[in-house]
Amino acid sequence: MAVGLSAPAAPSRSATRSQACSRNNQQLPSARRRTPPNFTSVHASTPPLYYNTTNTTAIEHRSTSTMGKGQEGNLRRTAAAAVALTRDHDTAAAAAKPTALVAAMEKPLLGKDVGKSVSALPYTFAFLPMALLVAGAYLGGAANYIVPVFVFVLVPLLDLVVPADEYNITDKAVEKNIENTLSFRLVTWLFVPLEIGCLVFSLWAAATFELTTAELVGLIFSQGLIAGTGINTAHELFHKAPLFEKILGRILLVSVCYSHFETEHLLGHHKHVSTVGDPASARRGETVYGFVPRSILFSFVDAWKIEAARLRGKGKAVWSTSNNIIAGVAASALVAAACFHVGGAGTLVFFLAQSAIAIVLLEMINFTEHYGLERDVVDGRAEAVSPMHSWNAPQRVTNYLLFKLQRHSDHHAFAGRRYQILRSWTASPQLPTGYAGMILLSVVPPLFDALMGPRIDQAYADLKRYKESGINPFPSPTASVAASS
Repeated sequence: MAVGLSAPAAPSRSATRSQACSRNNQQLPSARRRTPPNFTSVHASTPPLYYNTTNTTAIEHRSTSTMGKGQEGNLRRTAAAAVALTRDHDTAAAAAKPTALVAAMEKPLLGKDVGKSVSALPYTFAFLPMALLVAGAYLGGAANYIVPVFVFVLVPLLDLVVPADEYNITDKAVEKNIENTLSFRLVTWLFVPLEIGCLVFSLWAAATFELTTAELVGLIFSQGLIAGTGINTAHELFHKAPLFEKILGRILLVSVCYSHFETEHLLGHHKHVSTVGDPASARRGETVYGFVPRSILFSFVDAWKIEAARLRGKGKAVWSTSNNIIAGVAASALVAAACFHVGGAGTLVFFLAQSAIAIVLLEMINFTEHYGLERDVVDGRAEAVSPMHSWNAPQRVTNYLLFKLQRHSDHHAFAGRRYQILRSWTASPQLPTGYAGMILLSVVPPLFDALMGPRIDQAYADLKRYKESGINPFPSPTASVAASS
């Protein structure tokens, strides 16, 4: 008999609100109140979906690197209340569940549970584009385009033939051991000097090799793609509590002139994700050509507002050396000045161009991650974020290249969780292919919409069905293992 799948019986609206995580249940301006299309709110009659209603430890693991002690304490109390409420109502809820629906959902919910030793070696796959760039620069000619071919041709093709990555490590002792294994951290740490070294090499090659215009374009594009994966690595690093890792992440962001991304992502995106208040969440029907400039502009604006509010709260001047946004811009400006001083205008243009390509690549990924998924809004409040508000993809090769970024639902559930233990929620919305393939599809809006539209409708239909049936489709992996044993 499965455990951990049942949702509590429907409490009052006030009780429902008390269960929702305070970080994700944010007040929205009245002008932004909006109910997603094709979705009927059932908030008044059913509790919100939790990532985990049976495991307080996992709930408490939600990113505490950006929390104060008071916030963390509130989160723990909320988690404990949710667990108690779930246990009190478990028997009644289980009796009321539609048996056929449960039987159809139970087995595939969490993917394949292997609970085996996991190696960090496959994630060194992220280093391969850097080696290809160097080889291409020395070989010359069309070889300068080997990195774009690798990213947008070879990786999507490999994703089609390599078995999907759907395992979950559900043994808590094994998970803790893998989380603390140093080799996984060394891969992300080592990425930083390698990527910076690749940038320096590219700048040097552009200035000293006798490159044709076509070769130079290929080299810039290649370095920009590598720098874009560097932003992803920075994302993995600045989400972690240790200052050392945050500094490594900031070095990568400075190298692409996008330092404000840390502030906006941690304190803006994760708070307002899948609402109209989040510039990094794409709306249904929006094209990538409209989204990318909107996200770039308003992400910076939001980051500035967040930082200004932080400084005012501390009684400090906004225009000061304490402003992290100003510090990041100044650091990138110093790098740009150094490029100009050493290599002249051509080197400066190369640095700025590779930064622009990296930023666009990041925003094209952002476009896919939450496209068309909006949190329901009731009485001006957005519902708690659930795994239904992020697109996921199990393609193994891209997961190696991007440190499991495609397990996006679990990342938003537990933002401090390290990449090697992120979990696959196969009941969440699934992309038709990996991120590299989705980027290619997004440049043809009619094709992208034709593929994604039905999936959005299905996601809303699934969410409505789960709520109306009183089923929690996202139990804890630990509970699922106990149920199957």
